[in-house]
Amino acid sequence: MLRITDSLRLAGTKLRVRRIRLSITVVVSGLLFAALLAGLTMLMGAQRSVEEFDRGSLNSRYLVAQTAIRPNNIEFTSSLTARAEAERTQMIKDKQALAARLGLPYDPKSEPPIMQSFPDSPPYPNSQSVVVQRIIREETAKLPRLTADAQWQFARTRGAVQQFSIQSIAANGMLNYMERGIESFDDKRQQNNQPTPLEEFKQQFGSITAIDQSLLGGYLLAGASAKPSEIPLIIRYQDAEALLGLKPLDKNASNDTQLARLKELRQKAGQLTFSACYRNPASQELLQTAKQQIQAATNQAKKPSADYAKPDREYAMPSADSCAAPAVVKDNRSAETKRTEANQRYFDQTFGSAQPEPAQAKFTFHVVGLMPDGIEAAQSDIGSFLQQFLSARLSYTWIMPRGSMTTAAQTALESTIQTANNDQGNANREETLAIYEFSDPNKARSYLAAASCDEGTSGGTGGTDLFAQPEPVEASKAQKSNKSICLPHYVVFASPTGSNSLVNYDAMERLKPIIMWTFIGVTIIAAFILLIIISRTIADSRKESAVFRALGATRLDISQIYFVYTMIVALLTALFSITAGLVVVYIADNLLASQITATLRIAMTPKDLTTTFHFWTIDWMVIGAVALSIIAAAVLACLIPLIRNTRRNPIKDMRDE
Repeated sequence: MLRITDSLRLAGTKLRVRRIRLSITVVVSGLLFAALLAGLTMLMGAQRSVEEFDRGSLNSRYLVAQTAIRPNNIEFTSSLTARAEAERTQMIKDKQALAARLGLPYDPKSEPPIMQSFPDSPPYPNSQSVVVQRIIREETAKLPRLTADAQWQFARTRGAVQQFSIQSIAANGMLNYMERGIESFDDKRQQNNQPTPLEEFKQQFGSITAIDQSLLGGYLLAGASAKPSEIPLIIRYQDAEALLGLKPLDKNASNDTQLARLKELRQKAGQLTFSACYRNPASQELLQTAKQQIQAATNQAKKPSADYAKPDREYAMPSADSCAAPAVVKDNRSAETKRTEANQRYFDQTFGSAQPEPAQAKFTFHVVGLMPDGIEAAQSDIGSFLQQFLSARLSYTWIMPRGSMTTAAQTALESTIQTANNDQGNANREETLAIYEFSDPNKARSYLAAASCDEGTSGGTGGTDLFAQPEPVEASKAQKSNKSICLPHYVVFASPTGSNSLVNYDAMERLKPIIMWTFIGVTIIAAFILLIIISRTIADSRKESAVFRALGATRLDISQIYFVYTMIVALLTALFSITAGLVVVYIADNLLASQITATLRIAMTPKDLTTTFHFWTIDWMVIGAVALSIIAAAVLACLIPLIRNTRRNPIKDMRDE
């Protein structure tokens, strides 16, 4: 039997004979595996780096936000219409009697009708009628309620492990920033194509989200807290820059500069406080009245007019730092006028049509956390791509922590805004929000499909308009769902929140079979390339093989020579593939890692700002898998030529040569 050393010597001789052919084989098949190794190594390196950024963030958690809304769009049947007409008639009689007793003018024609309609459309309830509003409230109260506890029980049965509170605090333009503690009474709005950072900051007022504090660990600043008279608030990095008077960095700023800015913001933002003035619509209207009076008096002083008449009440503007109501400096009303106004107020209160009293309050906010800026739509580079998939964001509005950091001022703000929203007709629109956490992504994905009910599937009336026309009863019944979370007139929808963890999980799950089939495909292509070169090598050496056979070499000895030759080619290919692949990874790491590091520091807000991103890593599993694939391709490639060659007649091969 041929010794292994002799096989190595003979195989080495063959390597030197066809060097160009060998080089082409190694390079062509090696580049395929090099690309595969580079891609997998970069993927593994990126995954490990992201895990470092993920420590303490939301990207490793599977969160689902759920909203359940019950608009007041009950079916206004003929019986309800008749009832409303009867109540309206009785209310008119009661108003006439009370108006006569109080000496007030009252015209029954001023009372809104129960039903109204547009041309070519059926009649529908008139939302301006207090009778219609009252009946809607009463009928809505009779319907089954989907409580927050019921929703939580439904989520638990489908794998939810924890519940977090969330509430949208919509100020609807009633909360305005007081720059340097001063309220602006200027109605002019600057229309700039490129608003300043401070103007963008002012535009954030109007909507705040209160979220369970246990979800906000990645946003909260170390050691930051608010006094009982202050409202804790989490704002964007760019908002902190505006409040600190820092000029925004250029998009092309170096990574060191961006890191220094992030550190500066984290160090200084915890000391930031600012004030805002809350005014309900009645207070805003009163403020406008005072301004108009003062302007009219000024114009009268400059240019007297006989048509000018002093108002019943003369107001003075409040001090700019007080957020107070305009004060009455002179009351020009007669005793009769005062009595009439008092009677009118009593009349309105009796029949539920009194307007809310002016309300205003000054609130102080204390920054306790920072969250990522919004993703600019103009970005199209790798940084924007990573921000889309890796940024952890629970809200696109400012966030108030709800939990141990909640202060008395925060509770007062929430109550004040809620009262104002109720005064504007939103008291009967039931809406609950919650965030559920799942330990398993498949359960979270399954729940997203289960917890979805529009008004059609829940037996509702179609549409979300408060007084929308109902669909036919038969259609509503046919669309009812047997899910316990789908109740009549409720709209329930759930969506991933906080991060794209579910999307990223799905992407990785879909990537696994792609990686497997890529391995198989590249191995087959490489095997085909090696098959061609090995077949050619064996064909060129038939006379040589015949001579060996004549000298006494067995078929196994001949096969051993070519098998050793094939393994040497495979090892050279593996060495080339691994070297070339790692070089590609090293170059990509040097070109892109610093940019991605800066992006992730902003998008994922890691606790440790020195955390870096790297593609470069030595993953022995990937290297081993690539090497084994090359060897498998080589073995597969040499089998057919070897079997065919050992079955040939050596005498015939010597004669043919």
